[in-house]
Amino acid sequence: MNASAPSGTFGLPYLGAYPSSYVYEGGFPPGFAWGLGTAAYQIEGGWNEDGRGPSIWDGYSGAGGTDPDPQMAARGPIVGAGAHDHSGAVACDHYHRFRADVQLMKSLGIKHYRFSVAWPRLLPNGTLEGGINEAGLHFYDELIDALLAADIQPFLTLYHWDLPSALQIDTLPGWLDRSIVRRFEDFATVCFHRWGRKVSRWATFNEPWTFVVLGYGTGSKAPGGRWAEMSANPYTAGHNVLLAHAAAVRAFRQYTAASFPPHEGARGGVDDPWGAVRPQIGITNNMDWREPLTSTEADVAAAERAREWWLGWFCDPIWHGDYPRSMREALGDRLPVFTDQEKAALVGSADFFG
Repeated sequence: MNASAPSGTFGLPYLGAYPSSYVYEGGFPPGFAWGLGTAAYQIEGGWNEDGRGPSIWDGYSGAGGTDPDPQMAARGPIVGAGAHDHSGAVACDHYHRFRADVQLMKSLGIKHYRFSVAWPRLLPNGTLEGGINEAGLHFYDELIDALLAADIQPFLTLYHWDLPSALQIDTLPGWLDRSIVRRFEDFATVCFHRWGRKVSRWATFNEPWTFVVLGYGTGSKAPGGRWAEMSANPYTAGHNVLLAHAAAVRAFRQYTAASFPPHEGARGGVDDPWGAVRPQIGITNNMDWREPLTSTEADVAAAERAREWWLGWFCDPIWHGDYPRSMREALGDRLPVFTDQEKAALVGSADFFG
């Protein structure tokens, strides 16, 4: 607290005046990883090829010429595209062009690349019982090998919003249903056993706040439609996401404990300090940072609540064992409760803050 500030107020970081110049000092720590990232549905295309099943984003965006969700259609036509070209059916055609894409990354000097695996490309109906698509596995085999051959370290994200459509139905409403936790653990385990010797950095989810609030709350992202209801659905979906994260991390650590002798890491790129480190797993969160409008205690508290309801929602259970108190007090029964066993599984279930 600023000693010169009146009682009941707090000093603001910039006191309303932002710097007009910047002097560089310091540096990044050894091993700091610079790179770039993508999402499977944003770049791959090949939406119905080689055994891939449909995802909720195919339906939401109108892949295959179907009508997109009204909120998707309301965004207007893409410049130079047709009325039904909102989807990722083709996207950047990475599914067919990945070798050239990797060479482009190499030409830019990229050393680290985070990408996601399309769940319906590996498990077309989302379940082990429905069968594993070997063609999908082969695609990611070749992508990972191409990255390593180009001295690019792969960072693998398990889920970047493209849930298999077969898991978003009336009897199994996606992330609103507790059974999705086991389904996600099964999918993650397939990935660990297939690529755990080649990939050393993993993320369970990309930006869970976004797909639970906008997908199951406002409906501005998939699945939207009848699944979108703001008062309770985001908190139910978010709770199941956290339980799925913990289950996947448990499976990951069981796999690595059995697969890697002490002090052995996954294969890394040439001259890559990350390659010598044992495989690690975490979660990638997001938020729009909030600062108080004024230095009053009420505004400072409001900014802190905003940070808790965005970042703390998915970080506090992992680092502290439960949701922020401000969420618990405001939401009451709408916010699910963790059992003691679930809290124990969540705490420490990230090897890095992402």
